[in-house]
Amino acid sequence: MPKRRERMALYTRESDPRLADSTTIESAAQSVREHGERQGYIYDPDLDFREAISSVEVPYMYRKRLQDMLDAAKRGLFDVLVVTEIRAISRRQVEVLVIYDPVTEIWCPA
Repeated sequence: MPKRRERMALYTRESDPRLADSTTIESAAQSVREHGERQGYIYDPDLDFREAISSVEVPYMYRKRLQDMLDAAKRGLFDVLVVTEIRAISRRQVEVLVIYDPVTEIWCPA
């Protein structure tokens, strides 16, 4: 029986709010998406979560796009979260563990 292709969500974060509409965040998101697609994951633009906000200054519960991603995870809309690196989720270890809980699998290309 062929393996079911898994649906991926992307979370891309830049620390500087001035980079919200930059080529920096766009190229990071594109790189993560392409890597996920090479792994055979299904890309849905509605599950592409991007934000430019400091994870040091702003706790995870106040980051809108991160909360949107967690809501999608709780509703079972994706199977794997693809990120540029774990610190994109948070710089605080305890937050990474809280965020990881509702997510089935986190995949980082590096």
